[in-house]
Amino acid sequence: MKRNKLFLLPLFMLLLAGCRDVSSSSKPEPSDSIPPIVSSEPSEQESEEPSSEVEEPSSEVEEPSSEPAESSSEEESLPPIVDPEEPTVEETTIAAIRAMTEGWDSVATKDKEQKYEVSGTVTHKFRGAVEKSTGKSLPAWNIAIQDDNGQALLLYALTEDDYAADFADVPIGSLLTVTGHLATYGGLRELDRVEYVSHEEGVAIEPVVLDSIEQSTLVGKDSLLVKIPDLKLKKVTKLEANVDGTFVNITVDITLEKGGHEIGTYMHYNIPIADAEETVALLETVKSTDTITWTGILGINNKTFQLTNASVDEWDITKGEAAVLEGISFSEEEVEVLMEETVELELVADPFDAVIEGATYESADPLVATVDANGVVTGVSAGETVVTATVGELTATIDVVVIDPATLEPSTTVTAEALGLAAYGPVEDVEIDGILWSGTEMGDYGAGIQIRNKDGNDFSLYNTTAFPGKVKTVTLTNFTG
Repeated sequence: MKRNKLFLLPLFMLLLAGCRDVSSSSKPEPSDSIPPIVSSEPSEQESEEPSSEVEEPSSEVEEPSSEPAESSSEEESLPPIVDPEEPTVEETTIAAIRAMTEGWDSVATKDKEQKYEVSGTVTHKFRGAVEKSTGKSLPAWNIAIQDDNGQALLLYALTEDDYAADFADVPIGSLLTVTGHLATYGGLRELDRVEYVSHEEGVAIEPVVLDSIEQSTLVGKDSLLVKIPDLKLKKVTKLEANVDGTFVNITVDITLEKGGHEIGTYMHYNIPIADAEETVALLETVKSTDTITWTGILGINNKTFQLTNASVDEWDITKGEAAVLEGISFSEEEVEVLMEETVELELVADPFDAVIEGATYESADPLVATVDANGVVTGVSAGETVVTATVGELTATIDVVVIDPATLEPSTTVTAEALGLAAYGPVEDVEIDGILWSGTEMGDYGAGIQIRNKDGNDFSLYNTTAFPGKVKTVTLTNFTG
């Protein structure tokens, strides 16, 4: 038994050394110190009466701290974690965005995908765009903003939901901050995929008064709030605002004149119908002798500046005297007619709203074509002639070409009447000369006849010749639709 106790003495001394308080030691124990000797066969005393020093943990063991450990200086210098999918935002100005979109085709892809933050004073808000992010063509809102240096930008195609949630309560004259991506359309500088950041009270911007509407003087002024006095109504191409079933017809297509230069107008079909109806009703009363002051956002399409119409408030009309006829012309320079077919000529007054009375017509060669007192021409034989119209001392001429139908290639002529249409609108499946027309609509849209697929209006056939007057027939050759 004594021998066993002597054997345990070295082990006991080593255990005491291991429990010793090392905090006061000036030299720490080396990490490669000799491990304690452990017997593979425990003694009788070890098995019967285990040592309390071995069983009980040392009271010197520190409890884990409930307070977080302080970060090291190395950890504090680490950069914050950035979501690689979250684009960075670059603060910029309206002038800088306009400069970046000057040559759109040369803008780098990375710049188009860059998210920019910009601020400007709100000058106009109107529902007059199309938003297609959902795959459907839905009404959308535009907001024009401007800086103090006369630089403007259009925030384009805000969804109805986004506008209602973030922009509807932003007053005109507010300083608005948004983010968005570079965009351009037909020369118009835009920001799309727009997101609201903030707005605060600002100072309303006064419109820039334009003394000229010559196109070259308008460069750089798109989306600018402008005021144009002393305009005259030159021509009315089409004015309409109505709803035919689910089809909305809104067209404000007139030509205004100032100082020998002309400018056109445009109203988007997503303008609220009540606003469009009110505007059209006013413009239908305007005469060529009236004086117009227009205040609104200057638009541009295909690098041609135009007046973007959004409401009746943009128009200030001063009434003039009744128009006096100053000249006449035919709506076309030349007409074609088949032998034994007829075509009605159209005289145009200058100014456009003057009354033409007592017109007479004469054919230079009645053996080629004849013309009656109402200006209806009948083809007699293949050839060319000239028809002259006379009103008092005013005259106008038009070339008439008569064609022998036997010389024509086979074709199919589709008329609005054949499709069951008065002028334009939807049509059910129709078979004409063995060709099935399904889900189309046909109309006179100012530049000729257009046949469109109703499903999203994705496919169109446009007559690229600007036909004055009403066009009722379009000829399609080898058209498989």
